[in-house]
Amino acid sequence: MRTVWLGTQTPARARPSRKMMAMMAAKKRERMRSLTAEAERREAQARAHFAELATEGLLDRAGLKVLLAKLNPEAEPTDEGVEYVHHCLFPGDPEGKLGEGAMMRMNKLYHYWCAKEASVDVLFARHDTDKSGLLNRDQMKNALVEIEKVNADKRACTRAPRIVLYAPSPSSAPHPTQTTRATG
Repeated sequence: MRTVWLGTQTPARARPSRKMMAMMAAKKRERMRSLTAEAERREAQARAHFAELATEGLLDRAGLKVLLAKLNPEAEPTDEGVEYVHHCLFPGDPEGKLGEGAMMRMNKLYHYWCAKEASVDVLFARHDTDKSGLLNRDQMKNALVEIEKVNADKRACTRAPRIVLYAPSPSSAPHPTQTTRATG
């Protein structure tokens, strides 16, 4: 008799021992504890900075920029980055003020902006062919088409393959013109 192993099954000799699994679980728990402790430390630091900068429990744009500078000393916040964060938090209110509840979301948005800023600058420079500092309609269209091509390529690479678990045989499937009647 021949044994066939499917993709998710492995023979017993390839599985880690109980002792090894317990050690791996302990390491994972310790890693999670340290990540949680670091996140709590950063949040407490952010709350302390917020408390010293806020007037009446709120921050305006200038205070937002100072807070971002204190929370991210390695990357001085640019006006564009502050504008992006402010617009994401207050899309319809240019004078919106940041409360303590939105502070951690603000920091995540800023980190996202920092990660994408360089690629946006490169894309803008590539499509601003007349070097005017603005994109006209055709330049914007070309930039958006390029972004969509890149995103389509990423989606194609991450799309999971379709797996058919059961396909009925042609003889067991009713013909499209046949009707089935429930009995009972």
